[in-house]
Amino acid sequence: MGPNISKYLSSYAESESRSINFVRKRFSYCLVIPAYQEIWQDVQKVWQQLHKDLLIILVVNAPESNDPATNQLIEDIKHSASVLHRENNLYYLQTADKYHLLLVDRCHPPIPPKQGVGLARKIGADIALSLIHKGCITCPWIFNTDADVQLPQDYLAAVATDLDAAAVIYPFTHLPNPRSEQACHLYEISLFYYVAGLRYAGSPYAFHTIGSTIAINANHYASVRGFPRRNAGEDFYLLNKLAKTGNILELGKPILQISGRLSERVVFGTGPAMRKIIQLKRPETDFLFYNPRIFLRLKQFLARLKTSRKSNLKDHFTSPETEHWCREVNLHALIASKQNQKPAVFNKFIHDWMDGFRTLKFVHFMRRHYDKSLPVSEIFDGTVLPLLSDNAQGNLAQRRELLYRVSKGTQQVIEI
Repeated sequence: MGPNISKYLSSYAESESRSINFVRKRFSYCLVIPAYQEIWQDVQKVWQQLHKDLLIILVVNAPESNDPATNQLIEDIKHSASVLHRENNLYYLQTADKYHLLLVDRCHPPIPPKQGVGLARKIGADIALSLIHKGCITCPWIFNTDADVQLPQDYLAAVATDLDAAAVIYPFTHLPNPRSEQACHLYEISLFYYVAGLRYAGSPYAFHTIGSTIAINANHYASVRGFPRRNAGEDFYLLNKLAKTGNILELGKPILQISGRLSERVVFGTGPAMRKIIQLKRPETDFLFYNPRIFLRLKQFLARLKTSRKSNLKDHFTSPETEHWCREVNLHALIASKQNQKPAVFNKFIHDWMDGFRTLKFVHFMRRHYDKSLPVSEIFDGTVLPLLSDNAQGNLAQRRELLYRVSKGTQQVIEI
C-alpha cells in the first residue's frame, strides 16, 4: 500500500477507522453498505449470493438518534447475530448463515443531516481502507453498494485485484413494480441518454455515477481524500475526483439489479426521481430530457478546446452560444494563462478543468439560455442530433435498451 494511504488514515479518515484493531481474521474482500430506515430481512438479500470470504461493513445511520425504523434495524441485527466484539459504536458480528459483519451504529451518535449518505459511505470506506492497509483485507478494492441491491454470485470476481484503474462501475438495471414500470423506463432512459450524450461529445467523464455500482481502488480512494460528506451526490463528486487520478472503467457484466422503489431516503436519486415522474399527468410527454443539440455544442466545444493551446480562444469558437458560456466562466483569460505550458501539462489542465461537474454546468447553461428540454419522442426522432437511428419509434423498453448500448459504446453513433 502506498504512503498516501498512511497519510489519509492519520489525517483525514473518520474516527471509526482507528478503532478496529479487534478485527484479526483475514478476508479476501470487503463490502460497504449504508443503511437508513431499512428492514433487516431485506438488507441480508444484498450479499446472500456471495461467498463468505467477505467482511460486510454495514453503516446503519440516521439524522436523529430516535429514528424508530433505524433503531429497529440495529436491534434486529444484534438479536439475530452473534456478537464477537464490541468497541464503542462498532459491533463485530457473525450472522446465522456465517457471514462476518461489522455493524457501525451511526444512529448513536446520529449522522449530521447535511452530511447524510456521503458521511455514511465515507465511514464504511475509511474502515475498509484501514483494514486493507493492515492486511486484514487482501483485495485492494473497496466495494460499495446499497441496501436495495441484490448482488450476483460473480460480483466480487468481476474486478481483478491487479486492475490498473481508479474505479470500476458495474452495469445496472432497476427492477420496477407494476405501478412504477413506466417511470422506471423513463428514469433509466434519462440516465443512459445523458451518458450517451457525453460519449457522443467525446467527454472523458461519460460514465454513470450511481453509488451502489462502484468499486474503488484503495490507493486512489486515499489520494482524493475519500467520499465527500454530502447528503446526496457523493457518488458523482467522488468519481469526478477519481477520474482525475486514473481511469474509470465500466464493466460489461455482471448486471446489478437495483430496486425501483419509490423511496424518499435521499434528496435526489432513483426513488425521488421516479416519484416525480409518477406524479406527472402524462409522463411520456411531460417528463423532459436535455435537448440533443446541447451534446452537439459540447462535442464542438471539446474538440476546439483541446487545440486551444496554440490559438487565440476568442477566434477559436465560432458559436455565439458557446462564446457566451466562455465569457460567463472567464475561460479566455484562464486559457491564455496556461498557453505557455508543455502539451502534456496543458492537456491535463483541460482534462481536469472541464470535468464532470463543469460539463454538467455547461449542459445546464445551454438548457437555460438556448436549448429547451424535450419529451422522449423528440430526442429519438433524429431531427436535432441523430445519436440514435435504430428503433426510433420503439416502445420505452426498446428505447431504453438502445440507449444502454450507446452509453456503453457498443452501438454505432451516427455523425451529423
